[in-house]
Amino acid sequence: MLQTRRSENGDRVGFGGRSYVTVETGRKSYEDEFDDYLGFIATIQVPDTGRADERGG
Repeated sequence: MLQTRRSENGDRVGFGGRSYVTVETGRKSYEDEFDDYLGFIATIQVPDTGRADERGG
């Protein structure tokens, strides 16, 4: 999470050319059950419709 405050020597410029400093106030994340993304994708089953599309796929 970020918070911005007006500052003479900020790291970004906002409305009207005013300068702001950015401060990180925390982080949020989610725990992943799969460290290996490709391994995770391989577990997903896609239903077979039994039909090919126009390209033959």
